[in-house]
Amino acid sequence: MLGAAVNGRDIAAIGFDPRESVLEVQFGTGSVYQYFGVAWPVWEALMAAPLRGRAFSQLVRDQYQYQQIA
Repeated sequence: MLGAAVNGRDIAAIGFDPRESVLEVQFGTGSVYQYFGVAWPVWEALMAAPLRGRAFSQLVRDQYQYQQIA
């Protein structure tokens, strides 16, 4: 899994498994969610965004099935 601490107020860390197309997001609250069926370009756009919280809301939230894992 690819991953990066992003140390944002809204998002603390982001991970991505390109083989499984799973995006994992740790929010600033400490909760962790996995989002399924996420394509590589979405991961790239999210990591390149200057405001990752806003990018997450536009690109991921309400777009993919997810589950809370922590």
